[in-house]
Amino acid sequence: MPAPVLPVHVLVIDDSQDILDLLRDLLEEEGYRVTISMVVLTMDELVALAPDVIMHDMRFERGTETGWQFLSMVRLDSRVRPIPVILCTGAVTTVKDPQIAERLATLGVRVVLKPFLEDELLQVLTETLGSAPTVPHNG
Repeated sequence: MPAPVLPVHVLVIDDSQDILDLLRDLLEEEGYRVTISMVVLTMDELVALAPDVIMHDMRFERGTETGWQFLSMVRLDSRVRPIPVILCTGAVTTVKDPQIAERLATLGVRVVLKPFLEDELLQVLTETLGSAPTVPHNG
């Protein structure tokens, strides 16, 4: 019997409820399972959620660089390191800085700039996952 196919689980982290609602609605309409959070999660919480991809903003809490700290923690923790990450940010100047862009590329992080076009976001998500919004589940 073939394994059931489940929707890809996207974790979206942003400090704007409007952005979270927009992304949840867009991604669910496309067939993704979506978990949203206004706070950066611990690595244990990430393991428990088991997302297939993480989409997060770079800046939280009034412009601090919490997103960088979170990205560093994700890439250092072997339990969650394999999870692809998409940075969805309005910090255009920062991510276009050659050193930052190189660092993101080295970490395997894709970037979508806010404001984004829905098609662009979905294309980056599909390319990052390498497939449609479902994955085989062997559970």
